[in-house]
Amino acid sequence: HTDIVYPTITKKVSETVADLDLQVPSDMATAGRIPLVVDAIRQLKAEVGDQVAIGSWVLGPYTLAGQLVDIGDLAKMAFKKKAMVDGVLDKLADVLIEIARIYRDAGADYITVREMGAGPDILSPRIFKTLIRPHLEKVFKGLESPKILHMCGDTNTIVDEMALCGADAISVDQVNDVAESRKKLGSGVCILGNIDPYKVIVTGKPEDVDKAVKEAVANGVNAIWPGCDIFPTAPKENMEALIAATQKYGKLESCS
Repeated sequence: HTDIVYPTITKKVSETVADLDLQVPSDMATAGRIPLVVDAIRQLKAEVGDQVAIGSWVLGPYTLAGQLVDIGDLAKMAFKKKAMVDGVLDKLADVLIEIARIYRDAGADYITVREMGAGPDILSPRIFKTLIRPHLEKVFKGLESPKILHMCGDTNTIVDEMALCGADAISVDQVNDVAESRKKLGSGVCILGNIDPYKVIVTGKPEDVDKAVKEAVANGVNAIWPGCDIFPTAPKENMEALIAATQKYGKLESCS
């Protein structure tokens, strides 16, 4: 959609799960891009931390595994060699808990776990329940609140499983039918969503943003969130409209 290029892994650590040799850095706080993220959190905390909540995120174990090995082999092994994949995800869960702790120590007020690579568009609801959910439960058990689970795609078939992962709230994509999810989950689960980040926030007009927020609230979200990443090219007037509409249509209610 744009000329924006996000950080991308150009070469996998391994082509297959069987050949993956996970080498976890002894000092995670100094590894890779983590110091950059920590610095960004600290700057935001210093500049606007007294005005807004500062959030950060980590990938979910399966999605992170898909960054390390060929995603096709990972999906195949999830069916054929579940125990092998379980071992990888268990180790990655420990890594993610540690990274999230570093971000919280830097000043992040909440952590979102983004398991976008394990949704129903990619894996069956059965695989989510038996393979993905146990490792998400481990991650969330190791995180401080507030903690949020985000998944991309149409997650209506697994929202009940998402709600059991241990997060304080679940975040859903713009293609999720929030009204259906709310009906399935009842009032006791906090749902965040699900404004289209590109068609509404980037290419839409302020009145489109207002309409989308109104619909999301009517459908049962507890808080307005984008369905996925907000593009850096989002117009300022649309971001202002997003905040204004949230204040106009929102209600201060507990998720429980």
